[in-house]
Amino acid sequence: MYYKIRSTTPFHYIVKPFEGLLEPRQIVDINIKMIMADRNVFKFNLDRFEVLARPIDDNSDIKSGLFWEGAQSYKVAVELI
Repeated sequence: MYYKIRSTTPFHYIVKPFEGLLEPRQIVDINIKMIMADRNVFKFNLDRFEVLARPIDDNSDIKSGLFWEGAQSYKVAVELI
């Protein structure tokens, strides 16, 4: 399974890794770092993250824009700690 994480405000965050290969039963920790200069404007409850996931095979072209067409989309909640 290949995954990719997107945000509604991509210039406010560094997401690492923002995409990658996920093997069966594998767990991946994703680090999200806020990089906004003006934290007074920050409204975290308005920002959203989306995880796209799609099975891959040897013929998959993950660099193609068409690869993510029809991918399963998951909305995720993020907690500040």
